[in-house]
Amino acid sequence: MKLPNAIAKPWLEIKRAYAGSALARGWQWWTGQLGELLPVRWRDALADRPVELDVRLREGAVEIVLPGEEEPSLVLDDQQDQVTRQAALARLMDRYPVPPRLSYRVPDTRLLHRRLTLPLAAQDNLRQVLGFELDRQTPFRPEQVYYDHRLVSRDLAARRLEVDLVLCPRGALDPELARIAQAGVQLDAVDGCQSDGREDGLNLLPAERRAARRNIRTRVNVALAAVSVALAVAVMHQSVANREAAREQLGAEVDKSKREARAVGDLRRSLADAVEGANFLADRRCEQPVVIALLNDLNKRLPDDTYLMRFSLTRGEIQLQGLSKEASKLVPVLQQSQAIEGPAVQGAITPDPRTGKEQFVISAKPRAPECQKNGDAQS
Repeated sequence: MKLPNAIAKPWLEIKRAYAGSALARGWQWWTGQLGELLPVRWRDALADRPVELDVRLREGAVEIVLPGEEEPSLVLDDQQDQVTRQAALARLMDRYPVPPRLSYRVPDTRLLHRRLTLPLAAQDNLRQVLGFELDRQTPFRPEQVYYDHRLVSRDLAARRLEVDLVLCPRGALDPELARIAQAGVQLDAVDGCQSDGREDGLNLLPAERRAARRNIRTRVNVALAAVSVALAVAVMHQSVANREAAREQLGAEVDKSKREARAVGDLRRSLADAVEGANFLADRRCEQPVVIALLNDLNKRLPDDTYLMRFSLTRGEIQLQGLSKEASKLVPVLQQSQAIEGPAVQGAITPDPRTGKEQFVISAKPRAPECQKNGDAQS
């Protein structure tokens, strides 16, 4: 699967940084040491990397040798028919749970090495850039050689790369590759081999000529990884859906509670308005004495020889105007009233020649009636 460009380039940068780091080297060393402690059968079953098999040429035959062994694991004689060779090669390949890699080693003395310094920007398409550089750096054209490269160093400050370019003329290598192909062997790599037997870690073989092997274990692992990712996505989606449903349910309950709270608030405000209105009327009633009760009290207390010509109650002030035989004695009498307070004569008491009585004007204040407010009664 090809990654989108927005992801592929950062992922390539991460892989490059990791491949050249001490962390990668430490991990390889640690896992290698742990692998050495396991039995060979377990190590082969748990191995992620395929076994490397060397393909060698000798006169009249092609040999397949396990690295580190002297005797070949398989000899494909040129005199054998194609069906026999293919059956023998298939039996060898079936011994391994992971298809092995078949590599042909070319002595390092037959390879041309060149150290190149390139701009850092060339690392994204390094093989293509090296193809353009072949004409300038070597006497060969790209179609005349098999080539590969090894990254030596990366200088981020100077924005430079140091690369080892390794190539082999096709004319020298094609006859050998033709013999190997005629034996029915499909190569995975063509690598260089140093004088002490160490490999260069290259692959001079073009990508289109490399063997396409089916790794069932890898496909199963990829399928299991895809299923795991799908299940994880499904679980996360379901979790989000459950949280969303719970949030909507909680929101509905909160809205219902808000509506009920608003209804209760409206009822409280209505009740408060009603109580306030009732208290207002009660206050007004308590502030204003009952005139009939006030007149009845005055009628009982005034002597029979006294009568009123005028009675007024304005802004909490009572004014009594009338005639009496002894007007000066009215104030002590009115002081005993429970309906008024502070009676006092206003002005002078004058005699009335027509009736022979004294004319008076007395002012007083009404007493607040003893009553209870509605709000106090409810509390």
